[in-house]
Amino acid sequence: MPPPEQYATVLHGLGLVDLHVRMQVFGFELPDTAELVEWTRGTLLTGYRGQLEPEQYEAFEAEYRQRLLAELGDRRPYYYPFKRILVHARRPAG
Repeated sequence: MPPPEQYATVLHGLGLVDLHVRMQVFGFELPDTAELVEWTRGTLLTGYRGQLEPEQYEAFEAEYRQRLLAELGDRRPYYYPFKRILVHARRPAG
C-alpha cells in the first residue's frame, strides 16, 4: 500500500483541491490466526475466486492458508490491524 502522501501527490497532480488523506487502522480481534483466512475471503480473496476455476481457487486458498500460518504462527487470539487509506478531495470550481 503506498503511503498517504503518495495518494495526496497523485490527487493533487490530477487537479483536485482541499485534499484530506489519512491512514486509519481498524483493529479486529479474531479467535485465532487461521480465522484471518476466513476474514480475507470476503475482501482480498474474492478477486482471486472470480478469476480462477473452482479447483484452482481451492488449491490457491490452501497454499495461501499454509503460507499465512507459517508466517504469522498460531496465535490465540489474533489481533489483525487492518489499514485503510481514507481520502476526501474535490474538483476546483470553474
